[in-house]
Amino acid sequence: MVKNNKIKELSISSINVEELLEFDIIRNNLSKCTSLSKSKKKALNFKPSVDFDLTCKLQEETEEGILLINEKDYISFDSVSDFTDDLQQAKLERIITGKSLINISEFIKLSIDLKKNIKELDKKTPHLKKLSLDIENLTNINTTILKQISNNGTILDNASKELKKLRTETKIKYKKLTDFLSKYKDKIDRNILQSSNISSKNNRLVLEVKSERRQNVSGIVHDVSQSGSTLFIEPLESINLCNEWRETSNLIYREEERILKNLTKLISSNFEKISKTYNSISKIDFILARSKLSIKMKGSQIITTNFKISDSPIVLKDARHPLLGNQAIPIDISLGPNFNCLVITGPNTGGKTIALKTVGILSLMHQSGLRITANPKSKLAVFKNIFIDIGDQQDINNSTSTFSAHIKNVINILKQTTKNTLVLLDELGSGTDPVEGSALACAILKVLAEKKIPTIITTHHRNITEFADKTIGCINASVDLHPETMMPTYKLTIGRPSISYAISVATQLGMNKQIIKNAKTFIDSNHKKSQELLKKIQKDQEEIDFKLQEIEIIKSDLNNEKKVLSNEINNFNNKQKKLIEETRTKLLSYIQKKRLELKNLKNKITLDQKKSLSKNIKIIEKSIISNKTLDSNENNKFDLPENLIIGDTVRIFGMNTTAKIKKILPENKFQLLMGKVTIELSGERISKINGFLENNKEVENLSSRLNKKFTPKLSTLDVRGMRTINLYDSITKFIDDCILNDLKECKIIHGVGKKILQQEVKLILTKMAEVSSFKYEKNKFGEESITIIELI
Repeated sequence: MVKNNKIKELSISSINVEELLEFDIIRNNLSKCTSLSKSKKKALNFKPSVDFDLTCKLQEETEEGILLINEKDYISFDSVSDFTDDLQQAKLERIITGKSLINISEFIKLSIDLKKNIKELDKKTPHLKKLSLDIENLTNINTTILKQISNNGTILDNASKELKKLRTETKIKYKKLTDFLSKYKDKIDRNILQSSNISSKNNRLVLEVKSERRQNVSGIVHDVSQSGSTLFIEPLESINLCNEWRETSNLIYREEERILKNLTKLISSNFEKISKTYNSISKIDFILARSKLSIKMKGSQIITTNFKISDSPIVLKDARHPLLGNQAIPIDISLGPNFNCLVITGPNTGGKTIALKTVGILSLMHQSGLRITANPKSKLAVFKNIFIDIGDQQDINNSTSTFSAHIKNVINILKQTTKNTLVLLDELGSGTDPVEGSALACAILKVLAEKKIPTIITTHHRNITEFADKTIGCINASVDLHPETMMPTYKLTIGRPSISYAISVATQLGMNKQIIKNAKTFIDSNHKKSQELLKKIQKDQEEIDFKLQEIEIIKSDLNNEKKVLSNEINNFNNKQKKLIEETRTKLLSYIQKKRLELKNLKNKITLDQKKSLSKNIKIIEKSIISNKTLDSNENNKFDLPENLIIGDTVRIFGMNTTAKIKKILPENKFQLLMGKVTIELSGERISKINGFLENNKEVENLSSRLNKKFTPKLSTLDVRGMRTINLYDSITKFIDDCILNDLKECKIIHGVGKKILQQEVKLILTKMAEVSSFKYEKNKFGEESITIIELI
């Protein structure tokens, strides 16, 4: 558990690591997944953690968010506008609008729903559950607001009795006023009016009169049109009616203001609770934003490793640069366990820099609590710092060359590196004399290797690859071109340097053959030999990769075939169980029917008749048992396979297929070979192709053996601790089994206690026709703890 909840920021070198790795784009995408302004601001300013425990916590939170999104109806706060200013206004008791109130109400409702969803997941989301504890129960506020404010922010008529009364009155007075004006304009000459409309000016209803006909309408002029051709006149006869309407409207305004004031006071009095809930929801919203972005990028939850226990800080499988989308080519790249410096060589546009950036940005994402675009089996350590030197750092204003800028940055990096930092250097030793540049690069690489600092560099210098090949802690890797098309493969191969492609590319592009020929004469013979060797290694590697792909395809096919066979076996087992259960149900139904008949007869027959009948019943039951056993054997001839040896061809029951016995295992089990697949089955599932148990004599022998196997001398049922509600079913099934196995006597252990079980057992046995009599057996303390039953 992390004691300090404050996120420790990832300190960076003088060059902006996040800018060079384009992490700002990830941040921007993360902010788009938030709903609230506070969480959006946090996303835009979020810094990756450098603490192992905190990184693990961030990852756990993101996984909980994904679980919440997948298992529950997603609750979005996108419909909620930022109301923090309104909350502050309410705190100062400045009246807020109906729209602001309904916005706060919507936030409260969604908060309640979110807390409910988190609570339902319970122990699956401990981090979210802890945050949700700060979500206050504000249901009463929400209910109060919704009773008085409509969804569009207007005050409802039923907000108060007075408001409803006033609104009814104002409608009546407004209609009275408009009716009067309509009749008034109909009475006067149409040529007097500019239009037949009744307009509103300064909250007064007026007529539109032509300016030259002013003397024809007595009234107050409230406004003049811009052209001066129209006067807006309120007739004298309508002034009192309009005054009455306006007076009522003013009363409505005051009542609405009173209602909003009271609701504002309600928000103000609950300011702390609403603020606390808002802060909690903002934190949850930020977690869900990480979850949503992780899902959107199709990221995977990987393993977070600790430098204290792992010597492989980077193990990335099928890693894709998250900003390249579908264009990204998956690569495998790692550091450790026996090396900490990886030297990548290869042609321009071959993918060296992308590989470097992929490691950097995935590390930042991982330490920010995001899933990364890589295989779930990948592993990443938590780096205390990430240093990077990449691109053209030339500064014309300060007269700094590209090489000088790179060296200054590398000097700064070397001063700050530790075993827990990651160093990414692009084109180390470039931009100057190749001999001295590569010598300097080798010296820098030597320091990083000796200090065991996780490092990935890219280079074109052959001297650096040769140095890495013979230096402890270093290993070469390469990106290559396709040998025929000379196009980048973007595949990273660890363990060998890249082949030189300069002359091959020049030839492919149509360079003069004589120039190509002359160029080859200037190449050192040792370099030629090494290139030929590398080409051979590359070709061998390609053949190995091809064979491995074939093996994976075969492996996949075998797994699919094994799944099909497994499903067929399961289906067969299910059918067999179903058949047994159906047969048992029918048999028990038959027994129940006969038991009822026996019970009815028992009360009618004499003692002598009872003894005679009991004898006949036993004969019938033996006949039923014999038939049942025979039927069972006929349907399951494979129960006891005999005379099976290695190499025999056998049939698998329930499947239309055969197999050969590869090995005979203990406990009646066999290892079988089906084509290329080896499976293990019980002897009960197979039989020789030529068959066995073919005649009735063998069936009878098997029946005899099965009866002998399943007929104990005395059967016992222990009901101690059993609930009385379950006793009847257990005892009747037990008695049925005893009868089917031709038992004459059985016993039920019920213990002593308060004798509740003993009395219930007695009551059940008394009603059973199959029970001739029963008595009690005492334990060593002289207590009746066992019931001995004699069956008819």
